Amino acid sequence: QKELGKSQVCKTHAIPSYRIKDRVIEYQLHNN
Repeated sequence: QKELGKSQVCKTHAIPSYRIKDRVIEYQLHNN
């Protein structure tokens, strides 16, 4: 059960991180 909990946390943290990267890329593109 502990491993399942860790996998769920990793997935939930991975989704926002990708969204942040996408927004950072868009922010840089707009500034350039």
